[in-house]
Amino acid sequence: MVRKADSPRRYFLALVCLIALAFLSVGLTPAGAAYPDRPIKMIVPWAAGGDTDAICRVIAASMEKHLGKPVVIVNITGASGTVGAREAKKSSADGYTILSVHDFIHTTYYTGVSELSYRDFEPVCLQTSTPSVLAAYGKAPWKNFKELIEDAKKRPEQITLGATMGSTSHFFPAMIAQAAGIK
Repeated sequence: MVRKADSPRRYFLALVCLIALAFLSVGLTPAGAAYPDRPIKMIVPWAAGGDTDAICRVIAASMEKHLGKPVVIVNITGASGTVGAREAKKSSADGYTILSVHDFIHTTYYTGVSELSYRDFEPVCLQTSTPSVLAAYGKAPWKNFKELIEDAKKRPEQITLGATMGSTSHFFPAMIAQAAGIK
């Protein structure tokens, strides 16, 4: 139940909200232009044919369908994604050049490969999510994670794993080792 004293204030707020919604619903943009009014360039900082490229091509096709304008994939490789990221950063911040970013933006920054970080870009959406999984050979002596950690504490630096240096496959087990106090 609304008190009479609140009614004028509520009507005023409702009117302000309706006016705001009206402006938003007509899609007012600078100079009356609708976005997008030309093709969008999506920089994929990896080689054509790889998994990131394949994922981006599916996303670009969906974007084209919904936006009504072409989304052109441009593969700009080098320095673990940094060359493509630099190209995106120097582009106009007008929404017509977008960058497909994944963990490389963190790993290249924190390993000193690049001066670019996630903070240099404005996130638009989450394209995919890839979990990190630690797995052992089926004949490994451990039945579970706890047994692996206990064994690693008993045998420092004797259990090895495969990883790509400076990548999430390197950082993930390193974080586990640090948290568990193992080598």
